[in-house]
Amino acid sequence: MDMKNKRPLMERLKRGLRLYYLHLIRMKDSPHKVAGGMAVGVLLAILPGMGTIAAIVLSSLLRLNRSAAILGTLILNPIAQIPIWVGSYPLGSLLMGQGWRISSDVVEKLRELQHVSFMSVTGFKVYCKVIGKVVMTGGMELLLGFTLITLLITSLSYLITFKTMIVYQSKKRAQLHSHKG
Repeated sequence: MDMKNKRPLMERLKRGLRLYYLHLIRMKDSPHKVAGGMAVGVLLAILPGMGTIAAIVLSSLLRLNRSAAILGTLILNPIAQIPIWVGSYPLGSLLMGQGWRISSDVVEKLRELQHVSFMSVTGFKVYCKVIGKVVMTGGMELLLGFTLITLLITSLSYLITFKTMIVYQSKKRAQLHSHKG
């Protein structure tokens, strides 16, 4: 048996996150372009029906880092979208003065996604159909909450990536200057 499969799950996750982090900070581009690419990727990963190809196209049009956009789409996948959709309705309800409530109709529709394979065309169609039903059931509360959560996650991805790039590039410059002197 392969040694890679014998490693504990947490160890593999930590290693994967470390490799992702190293790939991100070593990108040779401005912090704004890398962070912008990351935010575009995260945004398009959250939106139903969007993904890697859309992230590449949009980041190219905006002249942002395409590799960061691709990595951003990998952060959020369809499984991670479910908690975003579930949390959107109560947040929107709260903001519309209806209190923090969860629609049983929305939750029931989202349960349809539990066993959907997102790696097939059929699974993707089912996913889009269910999300469409969720939006029609949840209405304005859902859209308001979803918009705010999406803006928050996208903004945080930009800010965290931007700050990380600034710190890393400053350390690299300091190391280069210390080696020259």
